Amino acid sequence: MYTELIHGFDITGLDAGSSVDYDISRLPVTLGHVGVIGLLCQYARFDRITNLLAAVGRLALTNYILQTVISIFLFFGFGLALFGVFERYELIYVCLGMWALQIIFSVRWLKYYKYGPLEWLWRSLIYGQPQPFRK
Repeated sequence: MYTELIHGFDITGLDAGSSVDYDISRLPVTLGHVGVIGLLCQYARFDRITNLLAAVGRLALTNYILQTVISIFLFFGFGLALFGVFERYELIYVCLGMWALQIIFSVRWLKYYKYGPLEWLWRSLIYGQPQPFRK
């Protein structure tokens, strides 16, 4: 974190491959996140949140590709070219907007279909025949 602060979070001044302590510290942080989600799943009062997350998880491949396409459009030159425009705190709003979009899309999609479009395509390719798509 010290290196990032010295360089003002400028990507050109950072060398992510040289930070061994960063790589080691990722495991406990990841396990902590998994633990918090596991605890949330055990309590009935968080059912609404876990159901929303489950819907996004059922469309994981579709959401991943959709998020990538939207981000490329937002930040690269052949789209809106917003790379480097936002402050770090403003990117939180972009992230929250992306989450909201994915949650709304996933919940609405799963009302009518069994799988996401890319999940359906993947299953159909694996089984060698078109799988049922509509509910």
